[in-house]
Amino acid sequence: MKILITTDTYAPIINGVVTSILNLTRALTALGHTVRILTLASDASYEGRQDNVYYLPSLKCGIYPDARVTLPFRSSVLRDIEAWSPDIIHSQSEFSSFLCAKHLAKRLGVPLIHTYHTLYEDYTHYFCPNQQLGVLAVRGFTRMISRSVSMLCAPSVKVQRTLLDYGISAPISVLPTGIDLSRFTAPVSEADCAARKRALGLPSDCHVLLALGRLAKEKNYDELLDNAAPLLREMENVYLVIVGDGPYRADIEATVRARGLSDKVRMTGMVSAEEVPAYYHMSDVFVCASSSETQGLTYLEAMACGLPQVVRRDACLDGVVVNGRNGYQYETPEECRAYLDELLSHAAVRHTMSHNATIDADQFGMETFGRRAETRYLALVQQEALRHPALVYERGI
Repeated sequence: MKILITTDTYAPIINGVVTSILNLTRALTALGHTVRILTLASDASYEGRQDNVYYLPSLKCGIYPDARVTLPFRSSVLRDIEAWSPDIIHSQSEFSSFLCAKHLAKRLGVPLIHTYHTLYEDYTHYFCPNQQLGVLAVRGFTRMISRSVSMLCAPSVKVQRTLLDYGISAPISVLPTGIDLSRFTAPVSEADCAARKRALGLPSDCHVLLALGRLAKEKNYDELLDNAAPLLREMENVYLVIVGDGPYRADIEATVRARGLSDKVRMTGMVSAEEVPAYYHMSDVFVCASSSETQGLTYLEAMACGLPQVVRRDACLDGVVVNGRNGYQYETPEECRAYLDELLSHAAVRHTMSHNATIDADQFGMETFGRRAETRYLALVQQEALRHPALVYERGI
């Protein structure tokens, strides 16, 4: 099949949506499909195609960090895509590129599938001062999007339930994102881990709590610091390392200072994708207080690296982080501290959960992700064939 994936954000930007797209593209290509990407260029003047990626000119939009917009319907890029004639279009963003996906699907008479990556109810503070009005806007906007697609994909059952609560009429299929397990299961030597700790000014034999991801308000870093603070103060050889960058970084740094934790917390800023596995491997426990995830690829990455987790309870982690097996989901600060204390104080427990985590990560591999997506594509194309047999025959499917 010829598959077009549309997205507002793409490499070199690093986030969960981009990672999902890159892994899906690789998996589908390995299955013999031809995949091309339609995305927004990082400036207002560039328009064209580079390898398998089409770029539309765009302008920065202040609604959300890194957000960009375009008005593309007279673009030569869209005409080139029409000439290429994809068999199916898979949208990954709800804004400018979705309009392109909808336009192309209608023009070409092909199915449009859309993955709902983001629960925007958790992001209303970026675009609406009144949370209640923001939630109503999100629900109405999502229902409008759903009326244009053949199928909605949810990265987790949590998202599927949310969409059903919105009153979505389109079919909703759970399609968990897969990760490239080989990136994270490759061994990292003890010497490399010790060297990375020393570069951060940490003792080579210390225990590390790792928080990794975008530094944004909705990720609840204040709660994470409050929960970890007593343990960091009491356990001399335990440190918290925060890897990543984002609009909330200055606030987190201020909180670290206010809690008197400057000597126990290290913030690396943005690191390259190639470096990320090494930070997991040098650590002892993965920690996260976010409840805004739709699936949370960092949880899967940590599992693949054999890292036990202590994370805030979230429906998106049902069947992923299993209490007492590969980590813990906590509900109260007291639970969080007790779980951290158990893992840091008992090496045997930590090692058993580490072993279980690597086993449990297998179900979230990139190859499985590709096969599951392929199954949905084929079903939609076949449905289209039943509705419009002459058109499908003409397209050579």
